[in-house]
Amino acid sequence: MTELFENTIWPAFIQKFRSVRSVDNYRYILNDFYRFTGRSFELCQTADAKEYDKYLEQLEYATDSRKIKHSTHVEKISTLRSIGDFIESCNFIPAYENPFNQVIVKAVEPDLASNDIPTVEDLERLFNAATDSPMDFLLFLLAGKCALSISQICALTMNDLAENLDGELSGLILRDGRYSHTILLPDDVLAALKNYLNVKSPSDSLFVNKRHTPLKKRDLQRIIKRYTEKLSDELYMPGLTFQDLRHAAIKYMKIGGATDEEIAQYTGISTPGMFSRYNKISEEDMDYAVSYSVLSVNTNR
Repeated sequence: MTELFENTIWPAFIQKFRSVRSVDNYRYILNDFYRFTGRSFELCQTADAKEYDKYLEQLEYATDSRKIKHSTHVEKISTLRSIGDFIESCNFIPAYENPFNQVIVKAVEPDLASNDIPTVEDLERLFNAATDSPMDFLLFLLAGKCALSISQICALTMNDLAENLDGELSGLILRDGRYSHTILLPDDVLAALKNYLNVKSPSDSLFVNKRHTPLKKRDLQRIIKRYTEKLSDELYMPGLTFQDLRHAAIKYMKIGGATDEEIAQYTGISTPGMFSRYNKISEEDMDYAVSYSVLSVNTNR
């Protein structure tokens, strides 16, 4: 730690504690963060805080002695956020911003049941309803078959189009901060992508709204709501969301025989253990697994 932190910030911060035990607990968590980043707290940036949050999330799903409880994850982030808030409010450093302001620990996800996920019939009704709109059709396929999240979809640019060794369009590059990975697209999704590119408006972003600005989360919510309202009398799950489509995609990847590690690698999710929440889902749709499981299709190419 720097002299500024040890001699000024830390002594001032612990003045509010009456218990030595509380001070020791805060210091233990602070030191853990320091060991992870290698930098004094006041020098850390948002990227450091987010990487530490990811690290803790991975430990929740660890299978060895490193495993931690979700409550421990929450406590560590909350503790470090309070230190950052203190530095920010006391003006020890001009224009200082708490690196944990943008770190929100996700709630524990409950296990999913079959009725929490769209049926094959619902997916096909939605896909069919969107065939006249190349963009909407592709959006639904990317979520419902490839398990892309809203954030991943909105972040895609023309530079994220991936080609094979022959220079042919083959998939997409998904980026997350400093990390990226390439996914292959099954033939039907690839055909939808090519069809969309033929009519797409010029833009660096892959998807844009009517104002020709990159699609945002609320844009995607409006798009799917427009379709679900029209199909409300036909859908088993009337209030379909993009998250529901993603659940369906992961379901079929699991039913198709993909391991949690393979699904994590394809979707870019850093914690394979989270897929255990899909384990209680019925396998009544096994017959559809080959056509709806992206990983099964890619394995057989």
